[in-house]
Amino acid sequence: MERHGVGSWTCDLADDHLVWSDTVYDIFGLPRGVEVARSDAVALYREESRAAMERLRAYAITHRRGFTLDVAIEASRRKPRWVRLIAAPVCEDDRVVALNGFKYLIGA
Repeated sequence: MERHGVGSWTCDLADDHLVWSDTVYDIFGLPRGVEVARSDAVALYREESRAAMERLRAYAITHRRGFTLDVAIEASRRKPRWVRLIAAPVCEDDRVVALNGFKYLIGA
């Protein structure tokens, strides 16, 4: 199994702008530092993982709760892989303004 470590990420909810650490780029098989639209990143999730992640994301934003989910992604030019996704809301007053967290490989 490849070892990538733990990567951090943030998604600004005002515009869905993503900020990824180098490890997250490596997990997705994308060149480090390129702009990645959230829609393009989400398209790399397998359908069942994408649906579960989107449901939990909506719940996290509505209820100011974090979540952990194991997801299958189709990393660029690689075999499908399993990633643990950990997300937590960033709040200003009573409003969630961003989500941030960690991703790491749990299988290759």
